[in-house]
Amino acid sequence: MNHQPSATAGATADAGGTGDSAVDEALSTLNGLESQPVHRHAAVIENVHQALRDRLADEPVDEQLGEGQG
Repeated sequence: MNHQPSATAGATADAGGTGDSAVDEALSTLNGLESQPVHRHAAVIENVHQALRDRLADEPVDEQLGEGQG
């Protein structure tokens, strides 16, 4: 089976970010990972994974919630 990346695979990087600063900050720690010793990769990736999980667990921001109230 030949795996082809989707047309949008690089869209996030090309656009300059995800639009979520917490996600962008977590992902930015992966920059330069290839230049670090391999034995450090797992810890870096685990930290990124935890940061992304924490972000997903955050309360959603509803910008329309306050409109028309008060």
